[in-house]
Amino acid sequence: MRCFVDAEAFSLNVGSHPVEVGWRGEDGICEACLIRPQSHWTDWSVASRSVHGISREQLVAEGRSVEHVARRALAMLSKAEVVYRQVRMTTGDD
Repeated sequence: MRCFVDAEAFSLNVGSHPVEVGWRGEDGICEACLIRPQSHWTDWSVASRSVHGISREQLVAEGRSVEHVARRALAMLSKAEVVYRQVRMTTGDD
């Protein structure tokens, strides 16, 4: 079964961190996980927030640990053919 994956990040900078990972299988089952920022994750972009609509405060309040999200994703995606396409984003400065 193919599974489509999407991810959102704090910013488009090198060294940015994930804020959300989601997937949907061909069977229609889907899941999305917010990721609670670790203390050393300080990069944050207002422009990226305007794209994904997720605030840092929401991540702190509702996010799961990165370890939990990684284990969950591995359990759900390990037997699937993962489909992922990275789209080049522009900031208007390009």
